[in-house]
Amino acid sequence: MISVSSQLFNKKKEKIIIIETSTLPLDCKLEAKEILSKENILIFDAPLSGNRMAALEGKLSAYLSGEKLNKDYAKTILNMFCQKVTDVGDFGNGTIVKLIGNILNLVHNAVAGEVMALGIKSGLDPEVIFNAISGTFSSSGVFENRGKLMVDEDYEKEGMNFSTSIKDSSFITDLSKKYMVPLPIYQVALQYYYAAVAQGHFDKDAASVLKVIEKNANIHRK
Repeated sequence: MISVSSQLFNKKKEKIIIIETSTLPLDCKLEAKEILSKENILIFDAPLSGNRMAALEGKLSAYLSGEKLNKDYAKTILNMFCQKVTDVGDFGNGTIVKLIGNILNLVHNAVAGEVMALGIKSGLDPEVIFNAISGTFSSSGVFENRGKLMVDEDYEKEGMNFSTSIKDSSFITDLSKKYMVPLPIYQVALQYYYAAVAQGHFDKDAASVLKVIEKNANIHRK
């Protein structure tokens, strides 16, 4: 159930615009819109994409969705702290894009760990793996960001720990269930995250999924 502060309603004679940037269940966002619309309060669904490190570097992105009225104003506000703001259409689309983007983030990170582990156990130096793949068609933004952390085993300076991915996993599962879309690759990759938390890496950067894979493969780095 959504709770809205009475302070908002006390100001309803003024034009109130809310830009909701959280990653929450789609039904939660829609319920908030319904409640606020009764008080003539305009809300935009604009989840942010990017971790703590991206925020510090001014590299956040936003997926802006909602009514066309005042959308340019909302975009101007988001552009103040985001490097990219994409209009994705009707209200709620922002949340959907954010969740499907999180699927890619999680899967790319898990696969990066598998690639590193296989290469290391095959005798390759982690730095060689990273340098060889970075900038090629096989690479990804996640690999080039978290792959370097995997090379250096630098999991303490986390950009995003496991709390966000575990939280969002239930939202993604609910969305896939609602539309009956199977996500077997995502669900398999998610198991590394559960294992990482179980093995004590909850507060580490998500790149530490490699520690789980190394344990599974009996890899001991020098």
